[in-house]
Amino acid sequence: RRLVGLLLFAHKMAFPTTEQLVVEFERFLQEGWAEAGVEDGVQRFTKDLAGSSLKAFKGSCLIEKPVAEVLAALKDWEHRPAWDESFLGGRVIQPIDATTDIIYQVKLAGGPASNRDMCMIRLNREFDGKVYVITKSVPHPDCPPVDKLVRAEVTIAGFSLVPEGAGCRVAYAAAMNPGGWVPGFLANRVGQKQPLIVAALRKHLTGH
Repeated sequence: RRLVGLLLFAHKMAFPTTEQLVVEFERFLQEGWAEAGVEDGVQRFTKDLAGSSLKAFKGSCLIEKPVAEVLAALKDWEHRPAWDESFLGGRVIQPIDATTDIIYQVKLAGGPASNRDMCMIRLNREFDGKVYVITKSVPHPDCPPVDKLVRAEVTIAGFSLVPEGAGCRVAYAAAMNPGGWVPGFLANRVGQKQPLIVAALRKHLTGH
């Protein structure tokens, strides 16, 4: 019965294709950003989101490690808390193909706010000379809301890795709604620190 339900769900809900995810993320990554300074070696950017008080955030820095090593760290959830303080856990809900799956993650909100969870499609693959790790919220019958957690909606988010010398240029960008009753100005204040995740990843991999 569960298999029949999943098949009916898959028939109704067509997940984005690889090409759709890459095109959407690459357009998001390239267009409409305003410089927001440099912090901890990370070039930071912000972007207004149409029809919303929320902003999108982006950060970029050079990591002196090859693409394969950086990608392996991004995919290693067991050791992710060593560099991503907000990561509380996650699991694969449904593999789709060799590079795409549906995942569930829980993130630390901080302070008195409830922690956030997300159900997302995730893409890990090389495309046109770049390696992408892209996530986007999607519904799934095996990923319902959880008591005491607030479901966040990820419009689009992810990393791009581009070889540069002996290392790679790593960019992270995200547009999301944290859900709940968080005012836009407060969500933006918290969100402006998101790009520094690439600095944390750099320090984890290189020690500086």
